[in-house]
Amino acid sequence: MTNHHDKLVTPAQMREMDRRTIEEIGIPAAVLMERAALAAVSTLREHFPHIFAPAPNAPDKPDGIKVGILCGGGNNGGDGWAIARLLHAEGFHVKAVSLTAPNSTNTSLHEASTNFQIAHRLGISILDLSAESPESVGARLRCLGPCTIWIDALLGTGLNRPLDDRFTAAINFLNAQPAPVFAIDIPSGIDALTGQIHGTCVHADATVTFAFPKLGLTVLPARQHVGKLYTADIGIPHAIAEDVGFTADILSESWARRHITARLRHFHKGTAGRLLLLGGSREKSGAILMTAHGALAAGAGLITVGTLDTLVPTIAPALPEVMAAPMFAETFDGACESRLLGFLEGVNTVAIGPGMETHDGARTALQIVLESEDIQHLVIDADAINILSDGDNDERLREFAARANVILTPHPGEMAQLLHIPIEKLLQAPIDHAQQLAKNTGAIIVLKLATTIIAAPDGRLAINSSGNPGMATGGMGDALTGIIAALLHPEKDPFAAACLGVWAHGAAGDHAARHATGQRALSVSSLLTHLGHVWRAIEPDASLP
Repeated sequence: MTNHHDKLVTPAQMREMDRRTIEEIGIPAAVLMERAALAAVSTLREHFPHIFAPAPNAPDKPDGIKVGILCGGGNNGGDGWAIARLLHAEGFHVKAVSLTAPNSTNTSLHEASTNFQIAHRLGISILDLSAESPESVGARLRCLGPCTIWIDALLGTGLNRPLDDRFTAAINFLNAQPAPVFAIDIPSGIDALTGQIHGTCVHADATVTFAFPKLGLTVLPARQHVGKLYTADIGIPHAIAEDVGFTADILSESWARRHITARLRHFHKGTAGRLLLLGGSREKSGAILMTAHGALAAGAGLITVGTLDTLVPTIAPALPEVMAAPMFAETFDGACESRLLGFLEGVNTVAIGPGMETHDGARTALQIVLESEDIQHLVIDADAINILSDGDNDERLREFAARANVILTPHPGEMAQLLHIPIEKLLQAPIDHAQQLAKNTGAIIVLKLATTIIAAPDGRLAINSSGNPGMATGGMGDALTGIIAALLHPEKDPFAAACLGVWAHGAAGDHAARHATGQRALSVSSLLTHLGHVWRAIEPDASLP
């Protein structure tokens, strides 16, 4: 059976999985809704044990716990009504609010209407705001008084348009409450496909999503409003899920453990990869050093730093494990070209750009690299990306990508320059733009955001889950370039290598922040020191008996 952990779906894919489960397998929609409600209540207990633990003197009776549930008119609201019934049955004081009463004549919402009617017949306290004006919604909600916890079941994963003013008022009310908020499937106001926010959204302390995480939950700006994300199984058959398909992988420790390649006993320096790292300048000598440190910490076999002749004496004492040689200059001459061509014949992976600047010599070096027929893998970063964005290398890049593996690692500013669009437009749809650039260039795109996106020319997509704000410091991207370059040769799939490098880089930052530095003192050097802990946790050791 295919492992479906770490898979992401679009709202359309989730709807199709639901439809086929109901129509082809025969599991009633009411059963799926009940499973969702039961899973949500279970997750409530898991995330808020201090709220839902039984009172010592009355283990069978909740002690004064008031639960406010805001329900919309769709299936997300139906989940809310079912949750209200389950909590009411356990003795909790439930205050339910109907923003849009489910329409019993709409057969597609029959289950939501049924659960609404059951809640009504059970005598659950229901505040009906379905006929209220936007101006009065907030005032009526405030009359409910405080609750121990609030549940958001207003809007589901189908939202793709600006919010109705009534829902905006309800969301603003939830966000103003001192009590925690628990979102059902997705915080209301978030686009489950793009991660964009339609005016405003619920700021959830935790979210339970059903069957599979939705793509939009994993990227910014949505990610910062989701809180802790839980995924609950509601019984979608594996065969149905596999047949409908998935949109992306979410990169996690379990994903990395399944995709990293074991080092066998006969592994040697050549197997580990022969790297040439091109970069550095008088003002940015640290950038290429960080790239080399990253490559070394990711297991590269043989590393050569190609840089300015004036920087060569700096490299050797800083990193005795690597070689250094002059290979380009601001004014490129025949000697530089000869040395560079000679080294290109002896390596399988090149990373170019960190700290290189964009002078004529750097442009010539990039051109020579793109014309090489010896390189198997190429990582283009930093200033080399800037050269690509304002030069005439587009066709060379496509031709090179047709015969070798290319990875571009832009941050948002560099990505916007490559696409010749405003950065604001890029950030409105970063996944779409990353996928389009990958298709147009033939390169794997590593778009370095707070939630990094990796897109392949063949349509594969991955979203990273590791990393923290402490990594917002100089040199982090340079180290990532070295890590990815080191993984390209031993890993058989360049997309998997890029994904593994991105996740491990972020995981090392998380480990360093958690166990040593905190976020504010996190540096590239401390991150790389902790990268070994990440490898030790995930790599299989096939060399041991």
